[in-house]
Amino acid sequence: MSGKREYARNRMGLRRRLGLRAYHGQRVTRRNLGDRWPFGVDEGELGCYVLPRGAREAVFKAWGVTYALNGPARAAAAEWGYVDIHNAAIWREDPAAAGLKISLAPAIRFALSQARHC
Repeated sequence: MSGKREYARNRMGLRRRLGLRAYHGQRVTRRNLGDRWPFGVDEGELGCYVLPRGAREAVFKAWGVTYALNGPARAAAAEWGYVDIHNAAIWREDPAAAGLKISLAPAIRFALSQARHC
């Protein structure tokens, strides 16, 4: 095993033992998801917090605010100061379906995919 992999593996193990959350995110723009972009801002950061027991919190960060996108993140919203995306004006209406919002699924999948980098 390479030195980098060994270090990353040991670091993650230490985080789990101490009960710390690992985070990795990536800057994204409307261009990344095209018509599937569900947010009312043009850019932000999609990321994932990996908890010690393996739960993954998908979040979107924009303008200094962290929005909870999935169930585990919404459950932790009060504890960590996230804003529930379901109660936020930043979630865009679907222009093709009156009264509905654009699906968060592509954004959540992207955010959760970042967990492999933790």
